[in-house]
Amino acid sequence: MNAFWTDPDYDDHELVQLVRDPTSGLTAIIALHSTHCGPGAGGTRFWHYAAPGDALRDALRLSRGMSYKNAMAGLPMGGGKAVILADAERTKTPELLAAFGDAVDALGGRYVTAEDVGITEADMVAVSQRTAHVSGLPVEHGAAGGDPGPFTALGIYLGIKAAVRHKLGRDDVAGVHVAIQGTGSVGGGVARLLARDGAKLTLSDIDQNRAAALAKELGGEAVAPEAVMAVACDVFSPNALGAILDDEGIARLQAARTTSWPGRTMASSWPRVVSFMRPITSSTRAGSSVWRWNICAAAKARRARSTTCMPASRKCRSGSTRSGRKAMPPASRRTWWPTGWRKN
Repeated sequence: MNAFWTDPDYDDHELVQLVRDPTSGLTAIIALHSTHCGPGAGGTRFWHYAAPGDALRDALRLSRGMSYKNAMAGLPMGGGKAVILADAERTKTPELLAAFGDAVDALGGRYVTAEDVGITEADMVAVSQRTAHVSGLPVEHGAAGGDPGPFTALGIYLGIKAAVRHKLGRDDVAGVHVAIQGTGSVGGGVARLLARDGAKLTLSDIDQNRAAALAKELGGEAVAPEAVMAVACDVFSPNALGAILDDEGIARLQAARTTSWPGRTMASSWPRVVSFMRPITSSTRAGSSVWRWNICAAAKARRARSTTCMPASRKCRSGSTRSGRKAMPPASRRTWWPTGWRKN
């Protein structure tokens, strides 16, 4: 048996915790990649995994992605993620959610949870009865919070438009062929926004009836899940569980560009940006140092006038952060990472 810290997706995570509660049937993994910028923030995924190792890889990969996403957004938050290993029937009880809430609360605020695949606003309300460290709760119209799906869909839609403008020199997507993998809360929202603008759609989902119904509604075409990556199209937009763009997956792509939500689609352990605005190469690692530099350069620019990536109110008297990290070294000898300033 291999130790999890030898997994390619393990990136010096601060905490990887297995949570078991036999009474409620809860089995969960909470991963904190970095709390350098603040509490590790990231949603909870409720999913039936074919193998427990797949759940661990999801927790490691997605928590790392959240460190970069929150840093790029300039938020005083680190990166974390939780996965609840559902049974084959995806049984979800109040007792299971309560036990999970207790596990989050036991971390004392180091992790802030929210919705992800398989989790609803109502589930987060139930979890919030056991811990205050919850986001994504129902709110009044126009306020922050609630279901993140529509906002994520809007971001991907705008990313697709930016990619089309960059590669095709067009300000609209009318007639642009977009293949969408996953037609749930996010993928379905992307499809509706694109259909409104006259895009040609090819849709796919593991729930083939859902994909077919949406295709009929929007005047698109539905294809089998295993066929969508090979569809000849202008844009491929993966909005399913993620980790599909490995060497084999990229070799199958027939799209000129790929747009998706950050931190999800890459199977490689290297971080990437939200969209590829270039032809796909044959290797997921090709150019990875360039993408990594882009992330760090942008984050570094955000933080150039700060002694740490945490607000002054979160600094300890010693000048170090509450997470124990030291203040950054002089400007001539530093590179910014979501896990802290590193000396060159």
